[in-house]
Amino acid sequence: MDLISALFLLFILVSTFIYYYHTYSTYWSSKGIASFKPLPFVGNFKDVLLTKINSAVLMKELYSKTKAPGLGIYVFNKPSLLVRDPEWIKRILVKDFNHFADRIVAVDGDSDTLGSKNLFSIKNPDWKQMRVKLTPLFTSGKMKNMFHLMNDEGKALNEYLHKLADSSKPSGDARELSARYTTDVIATCAYGIKANCLNNPDAEFRSIGRKIFEISIRRVLELGSFFFFPKVVNILGLKFFAKEGTEFIRNTFNETIRIREESQTKRHDLVDILIDLKNAKTAPGEMKFDGDTLVAQAAVFFTAGFETSSSTMSYTLYELALNQDVQETLRAEIKQLVEESGINYESVNKMTYMDMVIAETLRKYPPLAFLDRKVANHSGGYRLPEPHNDVVLEPGMPIYIPMLGLQMDPEYFPDPEKFDPERFTEEAKRNRNPYTYFPFGTGPRNCIGERFGLLQTKLGLVHMLKDFSVHPCPDTPSKITFTPLSFLLVPKDAINLKFLKA
Repeated sequence: MDLISALFLLFILVSTFIYYYHTYSTYWSSKGIASFKPLPFVGNFKDVLLTKINSAVLMKELYSKTKAPGLGIYVFNKPSLLVRDPEWIKRILVKDFNHFADRIVAVDGDSDTLGSKNLFSIKNPDWKQMRVKLTPLFTSGKMKNMFHLMNDEGKALNEYLHKLADSSKPSGDARELSARYTTDVIATCAYGIKANCLNNPDAEFRSIGRKIFEISIRRVLELGSFFFFPKVVNILGLKFFAKEGTEFIRNTFNETIRIREESQTKRHDLVDILIDLKNAKTAPGEMKFDGDTLVAQAAVFFTAGFETSSSTMSYTLYELALNQDVQETLRAEIKQLVEESGINYESVNKMTYMDMVIAETLRKYPPLAFLDRKVANHSGGYRLPEPHNDVVLEPGMPIYIPMLGLQMDPEYFPDPEKFDPERFTEEAKRNRNPYTYFPFGTGPRNCIGERFGLLQTKLGLVHMLKDFSVHPCPDTPSKITFTPLSFLLVPKDAINLKFLKA
């Protein structure tokens, strides 16, 4: 190639890049939507890619830089919409749900059956069928039937704390302690197995849980791809659940099903309910719950069930240690509960101050710090509400709702860093727009396991606080910072707390 030809080729390449970048970087400004100028290829997510900041924290920061109802952002090379306005959120999650029924999460249905067939990631219309089938798993009646299984693990947690308090070092990482308890609860309720993670921190169930939510650059980039860069998921053959976790969950659950069906025993747990679904007659074209479709639900129950609840428990304990007045009020309610009626399903669900404390924890530390949706491919696009009703979002457009940003917004929650359960009195809740606080999601695709998660969290806290007070240690962080090596709100440092008999 001669010099002139080489220079001409270079000119064409540079011109193409300039045209591409100009078109890409002005996508939102050309539509009159507030936005921040992106960098080539990485958009506004450079620091996420470099693992300098947690993705949810970045969304919170972007949320805080504007008062616009929606903010145009660039997730790597993809224009996306960050929704701020509660009325827009109501439309997306509830009123116009059919335009936004699917999550962004893209999983290959052939190579990753557990990742693609679970309720969290499955696409509409299969999602709608599955939701109808699974909703009865978490009714109040089913929770009441499983209460004794959870309570047994709560008693084991109390016994463990007695041993810890009698030891020479009555302290430990609240996050790890909570994860071991919630893993034991999930193991007994969803798998019919006594995992004994409290007394054996290296038990197989706990080890698998650590691998699934491994804190590493590799794992955060893998999981982040499902939410932010779905096109690479199939190309790279990424799996939603870690390989070790997939095989363990499949083998363990299938063996539990086999033993339960052969013995004809009933424990009134999630296993029994899933067996009923497996054996139910289905009409032509109706979803059949068998094989990996069944195992996929056990997989998502395990991962969502232990991680979200353990996170809520540990952050609650942390805030109680730093706010002794709140802890004293809560412990007084727990003591009254135990003295008057003992620990049972009805009494635990009547604890109003406990509900307020947990609600405030979920405000500061939402289990999913952002929600993701996308404009339905069949919709032909979606016209935004006023004042941008001249803008039509194209099919497939990613939508992000920054829960952390909303719930730490001083417009809705004054002095947001302060831990104040009084924000969740009945009067305070009535006077607040409901689309500024919904830690379990809202609308048809809200979290189906909310009752289960809250029950195991409350029960764990009751068994911890009825005999013990919790206090900070010298190395307890004065403020939580979140690791960038997870797409969840995972603390960068251990939450070491001291448990004293009281």
